[in-house]
Amino acid sequence: MANRDQPAGHPGDKPKAEPPSTFGDGSPLAMLVGPFYTAPTAATLVGVDVKDLPLDGMLRTVTSDSVDLYPTMQFNDGGLDPLIAQLVTLLTATEADMSAWAVALWLASPLADLDGSSVVAWLRDRCDPDIVFALARQVAWVWRDGRQHLEQQDPASARQQPGNED
Repeated sequence: MANRDQPAGHPGDKPKAEPPSTFGDGSPLAMLVGPFYTAPTAATLVGVDVKDLPLDGMLRTVTSDSVDLYPTMQFNDGGLDPLIAQLVTLLTATEADMSAWAVALWLASPLADLDGSSVVAWLRDRCDPDIVFALARQVAWVWRDGRQHLEQQDPASARQQPGNED
C-alpha cells in the first residue's frame, strides 16, 4: 500500500521540482531578485500543499498580473533556508512592515557593509550571519521609523510610498 505522504518514486525521494523561471515582466527588479519558483514548485520543495503557502519566513512576491512567485534565493537543498527565513520574518514583522519585493531586493543587492556581497551570497559563503542580522535590524528600524515619520507628516502620501504595495 502506498504512503500518501510520500511522492511517487522511491521511498524517501524528494519530489522533482520544475526548473526556476525568470517570470515577471522583465523589469530590472524582477531580473535582480529572480529567478523564481511558481507556487506548486515552492510547495513541493518544502513538502506542503500549495494552499498552505506561504509558510512563516517564506518570501512570496506577487507580479503585476497577480502571479505568486517565490524567489529561488530562499531555498537550499533541504527546502527553505533557515537563515533567510529568519531574515524574512524579521523584515516583514508588523513593526517593520517591509513589502516582499523590498525584502527580496535587500537580500539580493550588493551591500557595502558586506564588502559588496549580497546578503544571500554572504550567507552562502558561510560568512558571519551575526553581521547580516545586525544590518537587518538596522534596516527594519529605519524602515519602521521612516514610515512613522511620513505618516505623521502626511498619512495619505505614506500609504503611497514605494514598498507599500502588499
